[in-house]
Amino acid sequence: MVDLAAKLLKHGFELDATHGTAVVLGEAGINPRLVNKVHEGRPHIQDRIKNGEYNYIVNTTGRTSGNRGF
Repeated sequence: MVDLAAKLLKHGFELDATHGTAVVLGEAGINPRLVNKVHEGRPHIQDRIKNGEYNYIVNTTGRTSGNRGF
């Protein structure tokens, strides 16, 4: 995930991440804009998708992932 994020930054992309992903990226020196998961309150990821704020989404899943709004 960190390698992909670094490559996207190199090509001029801006990165957003939920808390857990932001922590991992931050430890690697990459500081994305924080975005809430749906259950964490607004504005959240679905709001930003509906507003057309994203061109590309990479969904990283963890061991306890489930249906959280999609």
